[in-house]
Amino acid sequence: HLTKMASTFSCLFPRRIGWRIVNGGVRISSYALVHERHGQPENVVMLQERQLPSLGPQDILVDFMYSPINPADINKIQGTYAEKPALPAVCGNEGVARVREVGGAVQDLKPGDLVIPAVTGIGTWQTKAVFPSSSLTKISSQVPLQMASMLLVNPTTAYRMLKDFVHLKEGDCVIQNGANSAVGQFVIQLSAKWNITTINIVRERPNIEELVSQMIKLGASTVVMDTQLSREHMDPIFKEFGTPSLGFNCVGGKATTDLIQLLKPGATLVTYGGMSRKPLTIPTGSLIFSDIKFVGYWNSRWIQSNLNNVCYRNMIEELSDWAIARDLLPPPTAESDISTYQETLKRAMTSKSDVKQLFKLST
Repeated sequence: HLTKMASTFSCLFPRRIGWRIVNGGVRISSYALVHERHGQPENVVMLQERQLPSLGPQDILVDFMYSPINPADINKIQGTYAEKPALPAVCGNEGVARVREVGGAVQDLKPGDLVIPAVTGIGTWQTKAVFPSSSLTKISSQVPLQMASMLLVNPTTAYRMLKDFVHLKEGDCVIQNGANSAVGQFVIQLSAKWNITTINIVRERPNIEELVSQMIKLGASTVVMDTQLSREHMDPIFKEFGTPSLGFNCVGGKATTDLIQLLKPGATLVTYGGMSRKPLTIPTGSLIFSDIKFVGYWNSRWIQSNLNNVCYRNMIEELSDWAIARDLLPPPTAESDISTYQETLKRAMTSKSDVKQLFKLST
């Protein structure tokens, strides 16, 4: 009967379901993007069929639905990220999955629940997986799936940077470079909800009018080009929106030096990325005379340190509620099947269209 059942499943469902007969019982396999060594993704990432382990009493079996490609995912594959997984490793830091089956001792999850990783690094570029229940967080089933798949990394980064470094009041001003990035777009949306003005710096590009229009619709107070940061150009903006007491940097190099000059005395600059791969150059006067504070933020470390704190749960619930109400929107996305991973990774690394690449892993 088991052989007949497995054969029936094989006929009715796509091959990725992966039902198999092993030692007289039905076992499930998954298709996963894996790297066994560090290097450029096009050279080291492979699509593999992997047999899943048996379900333990505290484990759950999930079907992944969507998983995005973030810069940190690429850096981990390359071996340049601070956090290096044990190899071989399933790629991917975040995603959304639906619970298929739970172990006998699992009490807080049931089949059909929607879950996201509790922490980054568990491996999300796979169709199915077995995890300890403690490594996943239940979210409302009403959260739109694409937004749910990217709830863990970028929105939480924006949330914590706005909350944790400067006590912002309504009407205060924040400035950021890389403002069209995923984090930047969530900074814009959250700031608009909290009545905080944002000055958003972007690079010149062919579709700049379309980009500016999109950012204004998200709630940006103003958008400026990185070639327009002279005091002559910025002073009227400061007069209208205020001088920023908080700045966010994800670029580095000259872009950061220019940003520092625009902060008010006593302001704080938070660095959370370095896309230019150039070091920060901090003017001496900004430290001595302007008393600018320079700090870094690593979202993975904050989540790991606060996973069991009520502030983590409250943040996820608040972001989920806004996503359900469509008050928090994902960046523009492009969906791809896992089988086309090579082209998808290439687009993620080379695309200048500001589109977030997303693996669609199941329906």
